[in-house]
Amino acid sequence: MVRSGHIELFVEDVYLERGSITISSKRRGTSITLRRFQEEVVRLLGAKERESSTEESESVRYIAVEAPTGGGKTFATLAPLISNVLFDTGYGGVAGVYPTKPLVNDQFISIRDTLDRLGYRESEIRVERSEGGEARAVEVAIKYRLELEVADRRTGTTREVNTTLGLVRLTRETLDRLQGSLRNASGRLSLLDLVRRALLDADYLISVAVPEYPYLMLSSLYRSVPDAQKLLSLAAEEGFVYSLTKEIASSVPEKAVEIVRRFRSELAQLLQPKSTERERFNVYSALFSEVMFLDEFHTWTVYERPAVLALILLHYFESLRTPRPERYKVILSSATPQREFYDLLRRLNLGEVVVVRATPVGASPEADRVKSGTVVRFVPCQTGQDSGAISWFMVEDHIPGIVEELASEIRSRERAIVFGRRNAVVEEAAEAFCRVTGEEPVVVTGVKTKFPGKELLEQRRESGRLYVFGNYSVELGIDLRRIPFGVVYGVYLGEVVQRLGRVGRGDVDRAEVVIPIPSGYRQDVEQFVEKHGNRVGYQRFVELLRDIMPEKLGVEVYGTEFATRHKLGKLRVYLPLATYVLTLVALWEHVEELRRLCKRFAEVVDALEIPGIFRWMKKVSKSADVLVPLASFRVTTSVPYRRDGIEDYAPLSTLLGNYDVRYENGRLVIEGTSKKSLQGVLALGCRRLPRELFDTLLPSNLLLLLMEESFTDNSRRTVLYRVLKDYPIPVYVAPVEEDYGVFNAFGYAIRVEIAMEGKAFYLLTL
Repeated sequence: MVRSGHIELFVEDVYLERGSITISSKRRGTSITLRRFQEEVVRLLGAKERESSTEESESVRYIAVEAPTGGGKTFATLAPLISNVLFDTGYGGVAGVYPTKPLVNDQFISIRDTLDRLGYRESEIRVERSEGGEARAVEVAIKYRLELEVADRRTGTTREVNTTLGLVRLTRETLDRLQGSLRNASGRLSLLDLVRRALLDADYLISVAVPEYPYLMLSSLYRSVPDAQKLLSLAAEEGFVYSLTKEIASSVPEKAVEIVRRFRSELAQLLQPKSTERERFNVYSALFSEVMFLDEFHTWTVYERPAVLALILLHYFESLRTPRPERYKVILSSATPQREFYDLLRRLNLGEVVVVRATPVGASPEADRVKSGTVVRFVPCQTGQDSGAISWFMVEDHIPGIVEELASEIRSRERAIVFGRRNAVVEEAAEAFCRVTGEEPVVVTGVKTKFPGKELLEQRRESGRLYVFGNYSVELGIDLRRIPFGVVYGVYLGEVVQRLGRVGRGDVDRAEVVIPIPSGYRQDVEQFVEKHGNRVGYQRFVELLRDIMPEKLGVEVYGTEFATRHKLGKLRVYLPLATYVLTLVALWEHVEELRRLCKRFAEVVDALEIPGIFRWMKKVSKSADVLVPLASFRVTTSVPYRRDGIEDYAPLSTLLGNYDVRYENGRLVIEGTSKKSLQGVLALGCRRLPRELFDTLLPSNLLLLLMEESFTDNSRRTVLYRVLKDYPIPVYVAPVEEDYGVFNAFGYAIRVEIAMEGKAFYLLTL
């Protein structure tokens, strides 16, 4: 029971040290003092490049920011502007990229609130949108007038600036405007150039978006322009692009000009000779600004890491087309260290990587409190397995019972967050809370329910009764203030730390968090309390969590290695880069600069050992249904569903693993929740091993057509089979010796059993 069996700790407030740079609004009468780590980012952006440097790769190009949730990492979007004021750096703005749409909205609001304290709005752009059944105008762009004084106590410098700043949230509506502007443009444009042309003109711009939006410009191009589809297919032709770039790079200038001319002549026969769409290939240059900010970097999944790397590499190659490539910077923000990825960037010789850490300090007049002191109640729960990684998954089943027991207490605190992982568990917990209290909670899981959804979060961001129930999609999607109570569940360390940071922010005097743990770890927690007492600092508390929790999920252990070692990961890195280079060879007139870029492209491809997959690429289907998802950012097998009259899209594994569904008119119809094992629902039966199809990548509907007589009758009647048959979902047919059991458990792969032979193989879904 929760009350009789819990172990209680008090985790002290989290403070971060202030720095020596202060921003003051002359007209508003407000001021903000940067924290020490924020100031370090500003100084790195403002540092003069080494005068002795002859190679742009020697400059600081990557700034890795590590700070607790709520520490102020997002303030990095203003760091280039402050650098402009103090160090005359002249940055035009920053493109912020976030993992989820809710987080984009959250950060737009957070930055907007800061700018409202510092300046005055000159203009706004709103779009009409229906949320929660009601139409309302949503802000997508705001132009500010800023009259600031920036003081640096370290150097004794004080400077004033009168400037304009534009804050833009890239949505489908704003993206349409950008694409419309792109069609009428010529030459090289940056993302911020397009924003200035199509939305609002300002001296400094901040754009915030999920990665799909810049990548969506590419996906749209690939799908809608026949020439672009042909370029993408050409990029997937074994080592064609790699060989072409090596030939251009190694030739003398006159020979390189002839190679480019010959390629363009041959390309003209392949492409539509009078296509006016060809100039739209310049969309690659419109993906970036000088400074790119990748937030919540630790959350990118194993399948997304290759696309993140491709995005960073595209940003790097695009910088080589500018007079000062060293000015192109990437800021990577993370709540936990990402050493593997930092080491990869260093190995690729793209530029210096500097890590900036925000280290908690003791309470003092020179420090800001970023999180309140928190009472943590560990609740040991009996599971089928009392310890080990799997036990952390099993303990989630206790959350609805914990919520039911604590429902009245949660209600009395008026604002609370309950985290689960699986949709079914989250919905069961919300139902239990509603049953006991009569209160309708907010439920945010990515699949719509009868309860209110994310439309209420912004309205009650700062105050008012709010009970939020959500899974991993909500942990990154809200920055709610004054939340004093939470039930925090996670299966690995980073997940729990991230969710803890969502409770006790925004002037909460004291917060309370309940953490269910497998019963096998009770003794570890009790020994920790006996040794350190029941009042500890935040760092020591995280050490306790590290001792009892897995550092990473089983599938996330692949992490960066998937991008650099697995053929699918390598292909997802290579396709966007190869198409980009083909575009430049087809359009860019500066052959000498093209030679240098081709040389670096070939060097990066070699460093990632991508040539090792070129022969295998003959087995990759060249259909748009396969290539476009591979070259695009997000990897999700989303399908349409209907629930209580609401129609939407959700990942196939989420729908099958959390709900009772039937298949009707090409969509899944949700009939109720069900906590099914993904290993049970993502499974098919087959009569023979399709050896001739092993190691291929093709659409699922084609695969099932080729194997139509091989699947068992039971499998052919399942919802999974019917979806795979009706939709061209890209799948990699892994040979028997490639075991992807862990991918199957996390919903990334389908297990196919060969009953007669006692064997199985996997279909990796893309």
